[in-house]
Amino acid sequence: MKRKIVSWNVRGLNDQGKKRIVKSHLLDWKADIVCLQETKLEGNCQDHIKQIGGGRWTRFVCLEASGTRGGIIMM
Repeated sequence: MKRKIVSWNVRGLNDQGKKRIVKSHLLDWKADIVCLQETKLEGNCQDHIKQIGGGRWTRFVCLEASGTRGGIIMM
């Protein structure tokens, strides 16, 4: 079975418009594994995951940003 993997440097997910764009692309691509880099998110990532299309059964790990740098979400 082939797996679809997406790795994307999103350059920040704090903007609602950016989250809509990411959600739209992820729905189109139907990836099995997603890595979003440079999210620049701090704190609880669960709300952000829901906003970009992570459903109830989506497993994820999140590494918070340090100041204005970094941040990774793997779903």
